[in-house]
Amino acid sequence: AGGLRVELTVHPHARDWVVQVRDVTSRVRRRMVLRRLAELGSAVRALHSEDAVREEVFRGLEALELGFAWLTPRGVGVELSVAGLSPRMVPHAPSLGGRVRVETPGGWAPALVRTWRDGDAWVEDLGVEASRFVSEARMDAVLAVFRRVETHRAVGVRIDVENAPMAMLVLAADWLSEEDVAAVRLIGQQVSSALDAAR
Repeated sequence: AGGLRVELTVHPHARDWVVQVRDVTSRVRRRMVLRRLAELGSAVRALHSEDAVREEVFRGLEALELGFAWLTPRGVGVELSVAGLSPRMVPHAPSLGGRVRVETPGGWAPALVRTWRDGDAWVEDLGVEASRFVSEARMDAVLAVFRRVETHRAVGVRIDVENAPMAMLVLAADWLSEEDVAAVRLIGQQVSSALDAAR
C-alpha cells in the first residue's frame, strides 16, 4: 500500500520519446483515505451504543492516519475531549502521536465558531487554529509544534443528535483540500445518524 506512486506520460518528439514522470502518491492516498472514510461512516451506523460509535470512529481515524479532535461546548468555552495526532503529523516529536483523552478547556477558535454555527468549516492552517484554542500563555508553544512540519489543513464538522448540535469533529491532514469538506461533512452526518440510532 505504501511506496511512491507515479504517473507516466509518453510523448513522441522527433525520432525520440519523451517520458514525463509525475509523483501522484498524495493524490492516490487522498482518494483511498476518502473512500475508507465513507466506509467507516457506513460501518458505525450498525453499532448500538454511543460509546461504541465514538470508539469505532476514533479507531478508524487512527488507522487512516488522520489527526482528529472531538470537542463539545462547555460553559462559555469548548472542551477538547479526545485528540489524536497521527505520527505523520508530528514526525519530529513521536511522543505526541496517538490518541489521548484530554478533557482540556479552550476557547472558541474562529473555525470552531464557524463549525458550530454553519455545520462545517475549512481550516487552512491547523497550527494557527490550535493556538487560538489554547490559553494565551500556551499559544507560542502550540505554534512551535506545528511550525516544525508542513502546514496541516483541517475540516471541522458539527455532530447533531436528536436534531440538536452536540459536538464537533475536526479531521486534519497535510493533503486535505477545501474540496474535501463535502466528504468530511458526510462522515459527520453518518456519525450523527449512528449516535442518534444508538440513543
